[in-house]
Amino acid sequence: MTEQNTEIKNTVAISGITGFLGRELSEMFSDSGQTVIPLTRADLEGSVEHLAEKLEGVGAIFHFAGETIFQKWTPKAKKEISDSRINTTRKLVEAVELTKEKPQMFFSASATGIYDIYEVHDEFSSSYSNDFLAEVCTAWEREALKLYGKYGIRLIIGRLGVVLGRSGGAFPRIEKALRFGIGNKIGDGFQGFPFIHIDDFKSAMWYLWKKSTCTGVFNFVAPQLLSNYEFADELIRISGKKTFMNVPVWALKIGFGEGVSMFTRGSKVLPRRLKEENFPFLYPDITGALKNLLGH
Repeated sequence: MTEQNTEIKNTVAISGITGFLGRELSEMFSDSGQTVIPLTRADLEGSVEHLAEKLEGVGAIFHFAGETIFQKWTPKAKKEISDSRINTTRKLVEAVELTKEKPQMFFSASATGIYDIYEVHDEFSSSYSNDFLAEVCTAWEREALKLYGKYGIRLIIGRLGVVLGRSGGAFPRIEKALRFGIGNKIGDGFQGFPFIHIDDFKSAMWYLWKKSTCTGVFNFVAPQLLSNYEFADELIRISGKKTFMNVPVWALKIGFGEGVSMFTRGSKVLPRRLKEENFPFLYPDITGALKNLLGH
């Protein structure tokens, strides 16, 4: 596959810009002098022609839009979770195909939940889970892959682990529970806990954006294989907080229904391709990540 040109354009379009990751990414690009074009829900729900006009001439597209998975998984919610990822990706691909001046890069988010819970996975693993989230991820990626090898566009699919940051995502909830004496071990705690610090997430995004030879699937996780129990244990040790109970699975079932599987099932995932690209992790293990997040 050939590049459109070697000079990286400084205009980027970002969907999901009001969410944790989209907001952090937007701030990073804006602070470094890039022009950020927000892709709103109205843009993604409007006509393909309108979306194509908005994408005309942008250097890169970063696609993070999607209904939150942190809700009770009713049939309606599951449809919204699925449609908000699959349909928006399909529309973005269709809009890109209508543009005259194509983007140099298209980044589409996915998740490490695509992998099964039994093996240790890198980007070349084909042992996928067969649960709801894995099915969503597979269909989500399939839409983005329609651009692979076309128009000289670099396609990157980022399978994200748990992104830990103070301004959003899972960590503020985790820290709040800890303040109330609730530990974060769930069930037997043996499930995998693939994570990445927000600073490493942003740095990896920048790194892959700048490196024009990078394409394909990348796991956005730290190099350390970690279980939920090990995460919870290290969190308590570093914070110095006393806990009197762990998160009860029955309570999660009440709150999330079938979505309890988000917490009780976890994959073991390695960032083989980021390591091969010599990406410099700032927080390769959970100890350093938690010390930074907790201000130690």
